[in-house]
Amino acid sequence: MDLYENEIKDVLLKTVEGVLRNMDMDSNQMESRKYHILKSISLQNHVTNVAGDIVEDLKNILNGDGSFNNAKRKRIIDLGFEIKEGKHYKLTYKGDDRYMLTLAKTPSDYRSNKNAVSKAAKKIFGY
Repeated sequence: MDLYENEIKDVLLKTVEGVLRNMDMDSNQMESRKYHILKSISLQNHVTNVAGDIVEDLKNILNGDGSFNNAKRKRIIDLGFEIKEGKHYKLTYKGDDRYMLTLAKTPSDYRSNKNAVSKAAKKIFGY
């Protein structure tokens, strides 16, 4: 099940692109059938960058003073996150508890929110 439209395709294409980058360093591999197949797949398909857009939106929302007002809350929910409030904010992406992001509640910890977004980008979206 895709968490966003074309998610599985995007993950596969990003993986193919990573393999191709490594293969581009070795002329022997660039002559292989595997390389030509992967190159063909890469040229005929394109990553949608939906994940990248979500990550950028999240960075923009949480950028700044560390505040977490109603406008920011609504924008985060619109991105597909559920918010639970306790000692910290716990954001769950598309209701899947495997993809949770913890944010500090106090503005003095705003830098930790930037770090949390970076971790979320890797954990949820593979960036």
